[in-house]
Amino acid sequence: AAAEGGTDPVLNNKRVAAVFSFQGWGQLASFLMCYMLLETSLSHEWTWRVLLGLGALPGVFVLHEAITSDTTSEAFLKSQHNPNRLSLSAAMPIYWKQFVGTSVGWFLFDITFYGNILFTPIILNGLYDDDAAMNMVDIAQFSVFTSLIALPGYYLSYFMMGTMDFKHIQMQGFFVMAILFLAMGLFYTTLLPLKTLVFFM
Repeated sequence: AAAEGGTDPVLNNKRVAAVFSFQGWGQLASFLMCYMLLETSLSHEWTWRVLLGLGALPGVFVLHEAITSDTTSEAFLKSQHNPNRLSLSAAMPIYWKQFVGTSVGWFLFDITFYGNILFTPIILNGLYDDDAAMNMVDIAQFSVFTSLIALPGYYLSYFMMGTMDFKHIQMQGFFVMAILFLAMGLFYTTLLPLKTLVFFM
């Protein structure tokens, strides 16, 4: 939907990149909220329940907007009257490679990306397990810092639009991520003493 607002492809791509940047802000907000709650007198049992409840609010809001909205995408309306429009059964034999490649690619990306977010505290705990003073508050604080490190990348891709297309930006990003994840997976124990390096990975 973010790419449907105009005819300028560069501007449309910038809109998509800007929308994706909110993923980074959401990740930062979750760790920041966790850190703030841990600094209160709230028990850990209630802290994670409050975090789960707060995490549901954006989805509830979007669901409400989707149900109550009366507007229909202009691009969707145009597609319904396109004489060259293909049905799914007719399109699959032609575009099945693109469908499979896109869906499997994003499926694997989501596993690594969100898995990395979920296991960030565990990795940080492994880095600083020799520190007797390290606790959940410290881990949450470090998680906030790692989220801040990731934010510039979202806006770098935004400003690169027009100089490079989406495909090349994504290919470079996936390649670097693959190298980092492979290094973490194969040499995790060896890399643990290199705290600063692993922190920025």
